[in-house]
Amino acid sequence: MFQTRRRAFFAGGLLLYLAALGVVAYLASSVHEAPGELEVSLWLQSWRASWLDSLMYTISVPGFWELATPIVVATVAYLFFIGRRRESALVLLAISFAAVANIYLKELIARPRPPDSVAEVFGSPSSFGFPSGHVMTAVVFLGMLVFLFTYSKRPCIMRTLTHVALVVALLAVGLSRMYLGAHTLGDVLGGYAFGAGIVLAFASIWLLWAKPDHKESTGPSSQEGDLVPISA
Repeated sequence: MFQTRRRAFFAGGLLLYLAALGVVAYLASSVHEAPGELEVSLWLQSWRASWLDSLMYTISVPGFWELATPIVVATVAYLFFIGRRRESALVLLAISFAAVANIYLKELIARPRPPDSVAEVFGSPSSFGFPSGHVMTAVVFLGMLVFLFTYSKRPCIMRTLTHVALVVALLAVGLSRMYLGAHTLGDVLGGYAFGAGIVLAFASIWLLWAKPDHKESTGPSSQEGDLVPISA
């Protein structure tokens, strides 16, 4: 009974979140430039310097498919060969879904890239802007990895530092895309929102339906609620 209620709670919350994303997508397709968006981009670019250009491009470049693809493949292969085969499949499915969903969302919403007043530091992307593909895929890829390796761990300093590092990395990606003139604030926020939705969906599937090989320890030598690490 408890497990059924838990699944219903997660499913209900996920459906509400997905409905909210639908509203966000509609607004993005209707409003091509929200108040203050342009000012944020111009303010970020007011700090331009050659070293900062290089730094922001370095942060952004792993998101281009030419480099992102081998990074994902290497990560999935590593998980597979260390015995985390189901985790490797989950990461591959999540990032593949995110990549395909981003393409279709951009075409469906058709929100333009930043206007000419925002400098394009390195090249001019040809696709639409919303949601940011760099941000969306970074949220899914890094978010799924952090989830898989921390969800069964008890609160500790390393778990906290890992979550903080995740937030900092994702913020850096979003800032780099706006600084480089590839996206507006709305595009970046959309990337965070849709990426988080995919992470929530796949994490919920993993926790509630995939049934990984973990169990609560009930023996006298174990504390209540401790989880045995995942093993393939």
